[in-house]
Amino acid sequence: MKTILVPTDFSIYANNALQIAFEIAQKTQANIILQHIIPSLNTILLAPDTLQTETTWEEKHLNQVQISVREKLNKALKDNNFPEDQISIRIDVGDVFGCIVQSAKDFGVDLIIMGTHGATPLENLFFGSNTEKVTRFSPCPVLAVKQNTTFWQIQKILIATDLSESNQNSLKKWLSKKNWLTGDWHYLYVQSTWGILENKQEQHEKQKIFAEEIGLNPFFTHIIEGNIEAGSILSFAQQQKVSLIVTTSHQRHGWAYFLLGSISGEIVNQAPQPVLVLPN
Repeated sequence: MKTILVPTDFSIYANNALQIAFEIAQKTQANIILQHIIPSLNTILLAPDTLQTETTWEEKHLNQVQISVREKLNKALKDNNFPEDQISIRIDVGDVFGCIVQSAKDFGVDLIIMGTHGATPLENLFFGSNTEKVTRFSPCPVLAVKQNTTFWQIQKILIATDLSESNQNSLKKWLSKKNWLTGDWHYLYVQSTWGILENKQEQHEKQKIFAEEIGLNPFFTHIIEGNIEAGSILSFAQQQKVSLIVTTSHQRHGWAYFLLGSISGEIVNQAPQPVLVLPN
């Protein structure tokens, strides 16, 4: 872990994310990029770039906002007593999720940590939360934080996997030999009750082989039946008192995404505990 990106709007959710970022950085000696994004006037008005008005009013307004934002960012760092040489501040103007994803690419970020208040199913269908959008397009893992949970409280980790090749490759790439996450690892496979039921013993064996390849211990395997994958995962996580859910992005595409939504997005928006979304 070298670089952690923490976008902030100074909300309680963003402050929770920043606190976890400090804890992970202390453990891994990672640097933190603390980013605030100011919507441009055109973004607010939903106007195309060709209609951009080059007014001194907008420039003055942005300058005043940037001064205020920098004061807030510096206060956040001072309040948490974090080493100055391990953190940098970015203030960008533009689309929120676009700026975050671009920064992750430009600076080779290893982990994005975002606070989220989630979104209702209707909001998610038409707009989605910025965090959910970032999880779908980010080049690196995204840790979504909703409640005031400290990183050290994460002890029981649930990995939701469909055992597909892309899913397994993603989990191997981003989780193998990672020392910043520790705890009991629980692998969950949701078996659909529609169609022919799979042999549970065979699925347990596949999970066990897969878990051994990743090499995170101790681990446990679980298989449950359900027709709604995201709902089944969330219900299992609540029953088992899981402290972190790990899933992968891009599980649905095209019309399937429009009609059914993203599985990882549903989990991010509805789970009370932190959710780590890994790129496929």
